[in-house]
Amino acid sequence: MMKDDTIRYALYILGVITAIYVVFKYVIPLVFKIVAGILGIVFNIVLFIAVVFGVVWAIGYLSKSMRR
Repeated sequence: MMKDDTIRYALYILGVITAIYVVFKYVIPLVFKIVAGILGIVFNIVLFIAVVFGVVWAIGYLSKSMRR
């Protein structure tokens, strides 16, 4: 009976260590890659919007200054 508990406890500890290893080895890098991809897309969208806004502003400024 005591040996069974010791083996079960050792297997439980081994499972916990394996789960922690898998999380650090595969899950966390995958999450970081997904977050980095999303942030890259958001950054590109914000940059595109800023460029479009700058072009529209420049055209408005030039047309306003040409009217004078």
